[in-house]
Amino acid sequence: MSRRARAALIGTAFIVATAVFVRAAWVSDDAYISLRVLDNALHGMGPRWNALERVQVYTHPLWVLFLALPYALSRETLWTVGLLGIATTLLGLALCARRVARRGSIAQATALILACVMSRSVVSYASSGLENPLSLLLLVLLVERCDDERPPAPTSVVFLAALVALTRIDLLLVAGPLVVTQLRRTSLGAATRALVQGGLPLVAWEAFSLVYYGALVPNTALAKLGAGIAHDILALQGLRYFVSLTRWDALGAAVLVIGIGVGLRRRRPLALGLLLYLAYIVWIGGDFMCGRFFMVPIVLAGVLAAELAWPRRAWILVGALPLLLFAPIFEAGQLDWLRARRTPQHYWGIIDERVFYSPYTGLFDARRSPSSGLTFAKVGIDARKHGVLVEPCIGMVGYYAGRGVEIVDPMALADPLLARLPIDDKVHFRIGHFQRVLPEGYLESIWSGKNEIVDPDLARYWSAIELVTRGPIWAPARWRAIWALQTGELEPLRDAYVTRREARLRAAASGSPAH
Repeated sequence: MSRRARAALIGTAFIVATAVFVRAAWVSDDAYISLRVLDNALHGMGPRWNALERVQVYTHPLWVLFLALPYALSRETLWTVGLLGIATTLLGLALCARRVARRGSIAQATALILACVMSRSVVSYASSGLENPLSLLLLVLLVERCDDERPPAPTSVVFLAALVALTRIDLLLVAGPLVVTQLRRTSLGAATRALVQGGLPLVAWEAFSLVYYGALVPNTALAKLGAGIAHDILALQGLRYFVSLTRWDALGAAVLVIGIGVGLRRRRPLALGLLLYLAYIVWIGGDFMCGRFFMVPIVLAGVLAAELAWPRRAWILVGALPLLLFAPIFEAGQLDWLRARRTPQHYWGIIDERVFYSPYTGLFDARRSPSSGLTFAKVGIDARKHGVLVEPCIGMVGYYAGRGVEIVDPMALADPLLARLPIDDKVHFRIGHFQRVLPEGYLESIWSGKNEIVDPDLARYWSAIELVTRGPIWAPARWRAIWALQTGELEPLRDAYVTRREARLRAAASGSPAH
């Protein structure tokens, strides 16, 4: 194949990918959580959810920082966030294609790009406003830096891994084997220096998080991992998340299996990292968004799968097949098959978020205007009449409500007290939506600014949390409260309240009086 023909082939693949990503572009409700934080920060209130409360409601600080300048310049959400995500995804795919072409052929690289175009997981989260595109780009850069053909550069490897952690801390499971492999090639002193110097971004962020938010982990992690659900139940839900992928994105699932299999056989550290990450997804119960946690692994597994020694004609055939299939991608309801052909019970609370939100947040849908049918945005706009709003769907509602409305989140993603309390029903729940019951007097406390929680132990517990999240940052009493929360010193207060509440629930269920 001539050089011009190779360039035309790979160029066509990227033109197709760009067209598909732009046509399918949308912004998820969860992305608006970060956008509200960013909007508050740009108006001088700091990176916080409610104006009066320092709570980290996002898991991707580097992605929020990445969005800051474009959003500050445009003050627009859909096109800014959507196109930035697409551009970042395309850059990541370009690096993947270059790696595959360098080690294999242009036909293999083209097949990889078109396989990504046909993967619902990749298409859906290239523009969702979530951190997937930046996570992909950084992990691809890390894989390139760890290339066997290059001399070891442990500091830069650790630095990239730290940046990956700042997009999602759990992606360290993917990066970890790559980092360990590089550090083992150097002396102990060089490895130590690499960890200290390269890990500075992550250390700096954790220091800021402790000082500003009073915690080392985001509030969302407390809300989702601290709901009190047994690990075997979560693991079963995590397995269901994998099953949902095979039904919703069969091509992506196949690439995942083939790529990891090939990588493990060839002893690639990346394959081990992907396997660890998938095991972690099972452990935490997966997610409620079809394909969200699989987008990055599918692309990286595709890079590993491209190492298969297939005949060149076979790769060209694989790359050409999607051309016969992607007409449905340009239809408005391209992913609506899940709701049409499967009942919700088959997906155990795992749904296609793009289908749900794209009629209102799709880049090419006229109904995206808040005044012409976007229900959540209307709720937020109407909430401007009130000072406090209780709302479980906080993304667009919070963003459109503006800075003057304090939102109490029963799902606890943005609530520092509720995130530390378990849910009542630990068997029947929707993954990622762990709704708490507001303690008696808690809403009155938010309204009045005074601690009116009825339970005395929980009232003391809330006093410490309130001091951490609302008190003066450098006050000695606040730092004593931070220490007490981080070391578990105050957990007996919470546990006492939880024990009494669960006893009342059991008594109510049995019809006997609670003691």
